[in-house]
Amino acid sequence: MSEESLVPRFLRIHKARINRYWVWPEHTNRETELVLIKKGRMRCSIDQADFIGSDGDLYFVQPGQLHSEEILGEHLDIFTLRFDLLDETGGSREFLADCPPERQHLSNAERWSAHLFEQILHLIWKDKPGTESKIEALILEIMSRIRRYCQIDRPAPEAEKASGKGAILAERAAGYIERNLQRKVSVSEVAEHCCVSPCHLTHVFRSVLGVPPMRYIQQMRVDRAKKLLADESLYVYEIAQAIGFDDPFYFSRMFKRISGVSPGEFRTHIRRASL
Repeated sequence: MSEESLVPRFLRIHKARINRYWVWPEHTNRETELVLIKKGRMRCSIDQADFIGSDGDLYFVQPGQLHSEEILGEHLDIFTLRFDLLDETGGSREFLADCPPERQHLSNAERWSAHLFEQILHLIWKDKPGTESKIEALILEIMSRIRRYCQIDRPAPEAEKASGKGAILAERAAGYIERNLQRKVSVSEVAEHCCVSPCHLTHVFRSVLGVPPMRYIQQMRVDRAKKLLADESLYVYEIAQAIGFDDPFYFSRMFKRISGVSPGEFRTHIRRASL
């Protein structure tokens, strides 16, 4: 049975800060677990494959795998997402059954995964009709990204070489975008910086990172705004200006369209979570 035919059943998601040294002894899960390290360092072992995870890294543990974790440093900010994968008969299956443990650690994954975790968290907060199907779709998107980054079903050598060039272009474009979030950035400007046409940049960017450049620009602005919203001394219009928006009302509309909540609602969620 192909992994694409599996249906995720959401179990739970947590966003937490752990402010002390902690060790999770070796244990196994019945479900699939994804861990995104937002900030901090931890030592992990999955079926005796050891690695150090740090800011922006993601790793996943499949059902029945023996694993352990140990925090390195004063604190750790993480997302954990757990779900079952069900086949057509309702039986539980592994995700990427042929993936060796040493490839279950993905470096610098926050760029393409953090906003998907955030969207799941916001859907849980809202708890509206259709939430379950939306969460399933987001989990499938995360699974698809992981499958691609783990290079399952590797392409032919010629395609792989072309894909490598595309990844370099996409990374260069993404870096330029992130360095210039404080002002308006157009796709044409990014393409000119990368010495390619806007059409070519859009095609490559979408194929490598899964979203077109403009959507990526908007998502990075929203991610930056979320961090600034944690500072209650800043007004929403000041945050909008800090990420290149002259019109705070347009900023609020875009923020809600991407995040599912308004800036004010998101700030309220942060306040409640800190209580």
